[in-house]
Amino acid sequence: MDKTISNTDRGGSGWTIKLGDGPVVGTAIHSGTDVGSACRGLMCLSDPDRLREEDPFTERFIADFPTQIIVHRSRFQVDLNRARDAAVYLSPDQSWGLKVWREQP
Repeated sequence: MDKTISNTDRGGSGWTIKLGDGPVVGTAIHSGTDVGSACRGLMCLSDPDRLREEDPFTERFIADFPTQIIVHRSRFQVDLNRARDAAVYLSPDQSWGLKVWREQP
């Protein structure tokens, strides 16, 4: 069973799930660098600063896994590695000393 499911919205693709045969799932939750258009205007972080802390291309590490979850959103928009109430960085101490937002989202 090979099937690909993507979440697409006006700001690009949020994630892709590739369903394959087998019980092993590879995840690349910080692979993404996309920032949705609704958040782009609120964000004051420059692209080079943002890219320095993201993990682009980590989906290549899981390329041989039969089932894959790949997140295309920037961790600076939402960090899926954190608890729900901490998934959006609201202060520099949550984001490696970087000020992310011009105004709070």
